[in-house]
Amino acid sequence: MTAAPFSSSTSSASSSPHSPSSVAAHAFSTSKSNSMDGLTQQDHDDQLPSTLQGGAVRALVEPGRCQFDAEAKPARLLSRTQVSPTSYLLRFALPDQSQPLQLTTCACILAHMTQDDEQVVRPYTPVSTNAQVGSFDLLIKDYSDFGGVMSHYLCKVIQPSSSSSSSSSSEQGDGSDCVTFTHSDKNVKISAHDLIAKRHVVMIAGGTGINPMLQALHALLGGSDGPQRVTLLYGSKNVKDILAKELLDDWAKIHADRFHVEYVLSDEPEQSEWQGRRGFVDKDLLKEHLPEQPSNDIKVLVCGPPPMYDAICGPREEADNVKGVLAELGYKAEHVYKF
Repeated sequence: MTAAPFSSSTSSASSSPHSPSSVAAHAFSTSKSNSMDGLTQQDHDDQLPSTLQGGAVRALVEPGRCQFDAEAKPARLLSRTQVSPTSYLLRFALPDQSQPLQLTTCACILAHMTQDDEQVVRPYTPVSTNAQVGSFDLLIKDYSDFGGVMSHYLCKVIQPSSSSSSSSSSEQGDGSDCVTFTHSDKNVKISAHDLIAKRHVVMIAGGTGINPMLQALHALLGGSDGPQRVTLLYGSKNVKDILAKELLDDWAKIHADRFHVEYVLSDEPEQSEWQGRRGFVDKDLLKEHLPEQPSNDIKVLVCGPPPMYDAICGPREEADNVKGVLAELGYKAEHVYKF
């Protein structure tokens, strides 16, 4: 079922880097700020950032080539688009705008800021691919109401650059439109090549835990080889909170022979038209989609809020210790990866 239209707005710089025509589908489509009230579903689709539309793209690079490294580098915010009531798609200029980010899959980068003379550092997984030249995109939920200092800064405080120059982000402005990023080897998670070699990859995500799954899905679905089956079990509060739903639905149609997505909503109003699952990702749902017997050609990926980790696989920090529902179903550390 198609999600109901939600309010969407975009803030954008007067000019931003453009990708070559071969990757034009991944260039960011900016639009003026407006409300979705009264607009059709087609209007809504037209306003989606193109990062959240189009086919899966496998653009893999080896670790150690990312434009960000241990030395902090600033990146200008080029545009920010609201894609759900509480989430935003942010596009940043790269230090070298003639090249892609060159981030390996699966991996994250670290955003840095100072609050009351204290350093705040948060990991974020880009949802754009290495086919995108000159910029990268982050999908971020605003946790301002829950004390989220970094997400509030990124979603509400910093403003898109007004610079029309294509020179390095570190050479522009007074820093008020910049965020500092770093990356190191320890920010590299599981190898995409290892996932491609599996027979069945099962993804369990909650909220913005979808981000590393999107990164992995590009690799898994964007090539002629890959797993025979990829299953995504995605928990959200309500239909408006399902991030990248249009993209995931398109991929489920394009790759219907091997990709299946199941949405589970915990707080969707009873009177809504939602016909999908309600509640939480639980043992019954996992039993429907997981193979009866764990094996070395199956990998389960988990990313979501702490209660999801606790219920499904045990705390994220206990990487080598699987608990919860997955343990009850016979899955061990070698079968499960916690982002």
